[in-house]
Amino acid sequence: MSPENEMKWGFLETSKGKYEWGNADKLVALAEQHNMKFRGHTFLWHNRIPEYAMALDGKKAELEKVVKDHINTVAGHFKGKIYAWDVVNEVLNEDGSGNKLRDSLFSRTLGSGFVEEAFRTAHAADPSAKLYINDYVIEGQNKKSD
Repeated sequence: MSPENEMKWGFLETSKGKYEWGNADKLVALAEQHNMKFRGHTFLWHNRIPEYAMALDGKKAELEKVVKDHINTVAGHFKGKIYAWDVVNEVLNEDGSGNKLRDSLFSRTLGSGFVEEAFRTAHAADPSAKLYINDYVIEGQNKKSD
């Protein structure tokens, strides 16, 4: 089982440090009741970012801290209940041009290293979870899948 929006940053943590676990917890519990594996979706996405984080555009040190805090808190909350995480979602350019990352708060402010750092943070927070980049238009051979 995997959620649509219930674990995205803007839904879980609408205000800095204030988490609303209700809907996500219900989905994880439902999966547990039915012996289903649960895939967490997602720590970082270019959409559904809370306003307090968007205000950190261009403020590298501050954004790095809130990203790490968010990943650590969410992964810690669900540790042992999630078999896999989509660590970053839709980070590649829409058309796959130039093998570049999509323009986003994260790529602009943190540079391309944010992807690796997000994976390192998620792995440290929940070492047994499998970690993924989630993207689309990569099913066939094209610029983006390459």
